[in-house]
Amino acid sequence: SKDCLIMAAIALKKKKNEATSSTKSPHAGASSIAPSAHAMLSTATRRRSSASEVTIAPASANLEGKIPLFCPLPKGRFFHSRAKKEHKDHKHENKRKEETRERSDERASVDDGISSKRDLTRRKRNFSFKGKARGRAGSSRSIAVEPTNVTAYLAARFECEKPNVSAEVYNHSAALLHAGIMKSHMMDIALVGKDDVPVRASRFILGCYSPILEEVFFKGRDCPHYDAGKSKFVVDFCNEEVIKAAVHHCFSGELPSEFSISTPSEDVARNLARLDHFAYVYRFGALGEVTYRALRKLINRRVVLACAIFDELSYREGAGAVDSIKRYALDSMREMPMDTLLGGGVQWMKEASVEAIMQDQDMDVDEFHMFKILNAWASANSAERLPVARRLSEHIELKFIETELLVTQVRRSEYFTEKQIGEVVKLIRDSMASLDPCDLPIWHMQDLS
Repeated sequence: SKDCLIMAAIALKKKKNEATSSTKSPHAGASSIAPSAHAMLSTATRRRSSASEVTIAPASANLEGKIPLFCPLPKGRFFHSRAKKEHKDHKHENKRKEETRERSDERASVDDGISSKRDLTRRKRNFSFKGKARGRAGSSRSIAVEPTNVTAYLAARFECEKPNVSAEVYNHSAALLHAGIMKSHMMDIALVGKDDVPVRASRFILGCYSPILEEVFFKGRDCPHYDAGKSKFVVDFCNEEVIKAAVHHCFSGELPSEFSISTPSEDVARNLARLDHFAYVYRFGALGEVTYRALRKLINRRVVLACAIFDELSYREGAGAVDSIKRYALDSMREMPMDTLLGGGVQWMKEASVEAIMQDQDMDVDEFHMFKILNAWASANSAERLPVARRLSEHIELKFIETELLVTQVRRSEYFTEKQIGEVVKLIRDSMASLDPCDLPIWHMQDLS
């Protein structure tokens, strides 16, 4: 607007100088031009064009044509032309789009030509960036960034690569167990128990769990139970069911369902005890931990099963050898003989186990209840066990039993001769006669009466 004013002034001055130079008297020319210019400005009609150009139409016909003047418009928001305002808004819009494109390029280095696939996403990610942009009048406005093809592409790629959680989870142990059971041709060793039923297994898997079998199979350790030519290993103290359970644990890390303690019984207790002995002999550490915990839970659920566990381990290891679970079963019988031995558990025992019980000095019973334990075991099969019961009765000291019980229950058992019982009764009565009447036990006072 300032340049237009200068140009209009220069043009007016140029016309004035030409008119002055054409006359002799400058005063006469000035007086003739000036009134004409004043008349032109007073009678001119102002028209506004779309480009803010103002033209002066002279009323006098003395001038040759119209004189265009570019007059500046006053500053103010109401005097801006529509074209200039649209141009300004378009410029701001282009600037905003350029800033948005730069921010998108900074977040991802994906080419703009890559088109997003809308069918790959379930929902569209909406990223918004809210900033402040100052206008001319000092007002602020929020800038919302619409999601571009870059963000949509990344969202679609994220959805495609997300794992499918509904699919079946791969179980490595199950696959290994399936190979051991269904693919017997891949097994290179046969484990044979006392029932002569072979169980196929892998020497590599067994050697990984047992250092003893590793030395036998791969380091040339002498073992009378292993036949390398026939690929046969004999386990004479286990049956097929126990050997299969051991192989099952080596392949899967858990016991089969037949060894579940949810239904405690004598068979389950004995099979777990045999499996524990198998782990103890061949040093299967992981298997031994599993069987130990299972046997303890079994005893806690049904304490009478401690007799079956103790009997099985005593038969395998001998009466003197005591391992951890055998010690736990023995302690249970010592503390609760009425619930274990006299609760029906002694009938499950064999001769060696009963002899160990009769010789145990920590059992919380007196001599008469020890006799009852022996009598309960012998009464289960009197024909075969009577000779053994007479031999084991030597561990019972009759002098600590009441005379009334000696002449009734102990005599009827036929474990002792009449001479033995008579001598003990005479010894007890003689010892009682030498005592002060105040020191006599109650049962002896009743006998005297």
